[in-house]
Amino acid sequence: INAISEVAIGVPFPSLGALAATVGAKMESSYASTLIANWQVWTVPQLFNFALVPPPLRVPFANVVAVLWSAILSTIVHK
Repeated sequence: INAISEVAIGVPFPSLGALAATVGAKMESSYASTLIANWQVWTVPQLFNFALVPPPLRVPFANVVAVLWSAILSTIVHK
């Protein structure tokens, strides 16, 4: 059982290294544009949220904006 578990645990690690390299390259190429998009998406809604939205509705409002932000991130990642 130990030999099998050692092989099963060791097999994914080389592929994780390749995945980390891919993710690192993707972050390097799109970090700045993603950060700017983050500021563009979140600044105005958060100002609106804290200035005008009643406290009990602030979290649901932020969740709606978060869904939109997730869609934007998905679009950026899949370019």
